[in-house]
Amino acid sequence: MKHSSDHKLDEFTLGTKSLMVEYVDSTKVADGISCDVYRFKNDDSKDLAIVTVDKGRKTPLRKVVLGDETIEGYFAGEGSLTVTLESGEQKEYNFGKGDEGSVSVKVGQKMQWQASSHSELVIFEICTPPYEEGRFKQIDE
Repeated sequence: MKHSSDHKLDEFTLGTKSLMVEYVDSTKVADGISCDVYRFKNDDSKDLAIVTVDKGRKTPLRKVVLGDETIEGYFAGEGSLTVTLESGEQKEYNFGKGDEGSVSVKVGQKMQWQASSHSELVIFEICTPPYEEGRFKQIDE
C-alpha cells in the first residue's frame, strides 16, 4: 500500500469532513521515510503531509517549536506514536490495532512515529499555519 509516488490524493477526509487537496511535491525525510506534501484547495491556513514509514522504521524524534496547531494522525498500516509532554510524561498511541484518529501535539512537546515490524505505517500531519523550516527541532537520541 505505497502512497508516495504512485498514488496522489485529490481528497482527504478528516473526521466527517471531506477536503479537496492538491499535490505539491515529495521529499525523502530519512532512510525508509518519505513524505508527500499537499495544500488544501480554498484554504491556505494549513497544509497536509502524508508520510510513509517503512516497516520497522522510526521517524526522527522531533520537538514542536512553532505553529498554532500540529495534528498527527493515522492513515493506514500499523504502528505507534509516542508523544513526550513537557513534564517528561510519555503517551503512546497504537494505530492499526487500537487507537484510530488523530492527536494534537502542542508546542514544547516531542513526537516520534514507529512502524510495526511487519507493516509499513502511513500517517498524516496537518500544520496550522502551513509547515515552514524551523517548525520542528530534530532531537538527537
